[in-house]
Amino acid sequence: MTENATRERVGDSSDSPLKGRLRQLRLEGRISALDWHFASFMEELGDSPRDELLLAALLLSYELAKGNVCIDLRTVAQDSGLPLEYPEAEHWRAALLTSSQGAEAVIYPLEGDWQAAFQSGVRAPLVLEGMRLYLNRYWQYECALAEDLGRRAMASAPLDADALKRTLAQLFGSGAGEVDWQQVAAAVSVTRRFSVISGGPGTGKTTTVTKLLLAMVEQFRLSRRLEPRIRLAAPTGKAAARLTESIKQAKRGLVEDPALAVEAGWLAAIPEEAATLHRLLGWQGGGGHFRYHRDNPLSLDLLVLDEASMVDLPMMAHLLEALPEEAQLILLGDRDQLASVEAGSVLGDICGQGLPAYSPQQWQLLAGLCDAPLLAEPAPDRPQTERAAINNSIGLLRHSYRFAGDSGIGQLASAVNAGDVALVRQLLAADRPDLNRFALGPEGYRRMLECAVAGYTPYLQALQPGADFDPRTVLDLLGRFQVLCALQQGDYGAEGLNARIERALRQQGLIRGEGVWYAGRPVMVTRNDYGMRLFNGDIGVAMPDPARNGEIRVCFENAQGELRWITPGRMPQHSTVFAMTVHKSQGSEFDHPLLVLPPEHRPLVSRELLYTGITRARKRLGLMIGDELLERALGTRTHRVSGLAERLWGTSP
Repeated sequence: MTENATRERVGDSSDSPLKGRLRQLRLEGRISALDWHFASFMEELGDSPRDELLLAALLLSYELAKGNVCIDLRTVAQDSGLPLEYPEAEHWRAALLTSSQGAEAVIYPLEGDWQAAFQSGVRAPLVLEGMRLYLNRYWQYECALAEDLGRRAMASAPLDADALKRTLAQLFGSGAGEVDWQQVAAAVSVTRRFSVISGGPGTGKTTTVTKLLLAMVEQFRLSRRLEPRIRLAAPTGKAAARLTESIKQAKRGLVEDPALAVEAGWLAAIPEEAATLHRLLGWQGGGGHFRYHRDNPLSLDLLVLDEASMVDLPMMAHLLEALPEEAQLILLGDRDQLASVEAGSVLGDICGQGLPAYSPQQWQLLAGLCDAPLLAEPAPDRPQTERAAINNSIGLLRHSYRFAGDSGIGQLASAVNAGDVALVRQLLAADRPDLNRFALGPEGYRRMLECAVAGYTPYLQALQPGADFDPRTVLDLLGRFQVLCALQQGDYGAEGLNARIERALRQQGLIRGEGVWYAGRPVMVTRNDYGMRLFNGDIGVAMPDPARNGEIRVCFENAQGELRWITPGRMPQHSTVFAMTVHKSQGSEFDHPLLVLPPEHRPLVSRELLYTGITRARKRLGLMIGDELLERALGTRTHRVSGLAERLWGTSP
């Protein structure tokens, strides 16, 4: 055992009580080696008193791994859940400033104008802005994004209002006095340099964006005599493939609708291929940088980014940095879904929680373009959040066209999103053809596994000897059913469920052969491999490759609909995916997902996780959850600590 390892295990005689307690938490696995070493390094850089700096640095690293951009000294004690003694916030802040007064200050203290500080440059490794403590890099990301979004939100696009009004009426029809929120969202996006279209499942985000792109093509032709350079993007390969297919389908629908009389030339200007963000920005794997940035911006006039809730703070900051100043950006997503796996909740911070309060000028413009009454006219004494420029950039879609009024899935998703415990229980207790609840306990677990076996049977039967083998059919059938869960480990986590489902499928004779790489093994890539062009979240199936005399290889379908065959030995980091976490499922939909949640409460099981899991369903939903966990989940909101909302809205919305 090395000297450092021995010291970490047994401690040092000069340790303070706090440091001794942190060593114990490290040995218990409650904090990571990275947390410990980062905190120790910051402590060494600082002046005394050191305990406050050690604790703050450790919590900053710990919370960043949980997706928080910073820590708030006033709330981190309850946020972290670590059994430690926490200083009173004002005393803590004063001690941190005292511990960082040398020429090479560890902490940059900031009060007041963050934009001036950001422009002048900050070199200290930590930034203490009021009561929020940041890693410098993440403070820079947040400030850069807030400044860029704030500037774009105040800018309007060139506009021929009369032509746009005619086009919107042609594409969306007359509202007959009713507000068509798709039309309003389209008008917002056409008229602003930056916009967001947020809506739940089936609210028509892709249809809306396809129609508004037609309107933008016309506006470009009228104002600039040019065809717009339009790009489509999504965070993952799966999401990019879905956006590609959705845009193609929406364009076909517009062509086939004789009432619209859409010009073929307009549709031709709308691309059908979506790229992942890494591909769009030109990730340079070896150097760890993007090809496109502020000094080498993307060559485009309009970018549509789907599944924006999945995009973390650093990636969104890189994207905005590479976007030309005059380009228009449209974010699509559902603000109520889970936030990104990595740091930040960018879409949620941009959208806020309530309805957008358009400025008097924007209200008047939208009312005229859409020829329908909107919300009540803005009051002159509006609160600060309603005066924020970001209001004018948000379009919220409110009606789901996917689910009928009596749909159990649709009603359940709405009730969960509203946190209505009584209605959720009522819906789950009713006998509905599209909802199936599994009880906790051994019998319920057995029935849940039987449901999983039945769900995966069709794609595995398509691989049996004598079947009419078609790789595309296998991939399509696999994509119709999926077991989802909240955890990674345990009987109710992805690892335990994968092992049990695989064993049950073998017992039914649906998996043949021994070894890891059997025909039918579904795998998910868990780490980007730019050389192989395989990315985190991509799903393939091991199956016989007809071009290799039936050799077992892994088949993927890319965003362009092309099949790619990969030898197992060349696969990047991956895992079996009979079960996946809800986080991993974002950007995907299934005819019949089965959502399995643990019997005991975990902080990870929140209202947003439950809502996101439910809204992966198109036709049927299986759900395994106990009453106690259900109530606690509905009362648990996911909150990512950051300052982005405050910078955009003037105060937390």
